Amino acid sequence: MLGLLSTFIFVLPGQAANRNDALFDLKDTFNSPVGEKVNGVTLILIVITCAALVMIFRYYFTREEKAQREAREMYRERHRSQSTEQKRGWFRLKTDAEFRWIPAHLVDRTRISNYNVDQLIDISGGGLSFSTFEVLNAEDEINMILPTGDANPLSVDGRVIRAVKGDEAYNVSIQYIGLLNGQRDKLVAWIQNNQRTAMFFDKQKDTEEEASEDEEVNEMDVEEKA
Repeated sequence: MLGLLSTFIFVLPGQAANRNDALFDLKDTFNSPVGEKVNGVTLILIVITCAALVMIFRYYFTREEKAQREAREMYRERHRSQSTEQKRGWFRLKTDAEFRWIPAHLVDRTRISNYNVDQLIDISGGGLSFSTFEVLNAEDEINMILPTGDANPLSVDGRVIRAVKGDEAYNVSIQYIGLLNGQRDKLVAWIQNNQRTAMFFDKQKDTEEEASEDEEVNEMDVEEKA
């Protein structure tokens, strides 16, 4: 646009000056304002050109903005879908195992032995829930010492998603913060090991119940035959 305007401003006037000499001769000869008509046409052409350039730029930037907006929406939708699939993919282990925790801002000046001790309700690779008599609110951050079945417990940061007051205690749901892949693998391995143990005991309990039922049936058959 600037290039075209500079052409009209600096080049055309010079050419017009040369033309004006001839135009003045024509004007004198034919007694008609040809120079004024030429200047009017030039002005109209400038206005039309500027308007066309403005329309072209507006169309281009509108299309570019629309494409960027659609790309952002697609990214957000894909991110939400991945987050939902990830949350649904974690197996939640119901457990009453004990763990320790403390508000995050007290970590540097509190010994682990002075952490709060509470019981888990369930735990997964994405978060956990537990019951406590301590008051916690959504968005509070805590540090947790989780059992992993070995001598080195896992230190994990988490954020309170919700805290619901029950009859006696609060049921608190936690989402992990900044959990490293190695830490998550260790935690998931502990969860899977406890899952297998729980399934083994459930199967053993079902077998014992079936055996007990068979013994009762056999005793009833013996009594009937007697």
